[in-house]
Amino acid sequence: KSGSSPSQHAAGDSYAARADDLRQRLRGAEAPSAWELELEELADYGDACRFAGRIEESETTFTELLEHAVAREHPRWTCVARVGVGNARCARSEWGQAVEVLTPALEDAAEAGDAVLRARAECVLASARFNQGGLDDARTLLERAARTAGEHEVPSIKVPATISLGVVALAQGNLAAAGVHLDGGVRLAEQVDDQHWAAMGRSYQAMHAHLGENFELAAERYVDSHAELKTLGLRRATGVCSFAWALLEGKK
Repeated sequence: KSGSSPSQHAAGDSYAARADDLRQRLRGAEAPSAWELELEELADYGDACRFAGRIEESETTFTELLEHAVAREHPRWTCVARVGVGNARCARSEWGQAVEVLTPALEDAAEAGDAVLRARAECVLASARFNQGGLDDARTLLERAARTAGEHEVPSIKVPATISLGVVALAQGNLAAAGVHLDGGVRLAEQVDDQHWAAMGRSYQAMHAHLGENFELAAERYVDSHAELKTLGLRRATGVCSFAWALLEGKK
């Protein structure tokens, strides 16, 4: 779930209106088929809130999901919940707190025997470690996640893992590897109509051109990427693009 695009989980009024009823039904659900369905919907709601920028509400939702999952001793749902909380903490740049909740999520996924879920957790943990300066750790996590996603044919993980590998390569000054990862990730995102990650990838392609001193191409890509990210409502990514674009303009 954590890798889904905004187009898949729009946090509209209908989702918000159902939240209270959903939580009330969850508290009274005892049959496995019933409570697992409720957890699924709660996870969808938490993701929808995150994509809409309602980060506090998203974390509250996944924290509640975590309580239910722990009470039922269900490692798969415990992992899903921890990944949701970790995503919210990453969105607030609380990298250390994100690592704290995401590290046991890997153990949950292993206990559940769910390689795909582990790969989702690895992608989010990689983001936290990257922002803590752990570039090698981030690359290792992303390589493993991308490999698992390829084996199980899960583009919702393969796309962000591949593009994120490009970002790590940019940070490490490996422009050749960055170009390969970014081009491949954007191409796959376009194939599966993942607008979120396609836009993110294209913004990093602009930075790739910038760092490669192809300033004319970089300027063109910054203009297009900034408009695309802003239209999609990806505020954090829009800010990063604006900052990089300003650096380019400052060279003129």
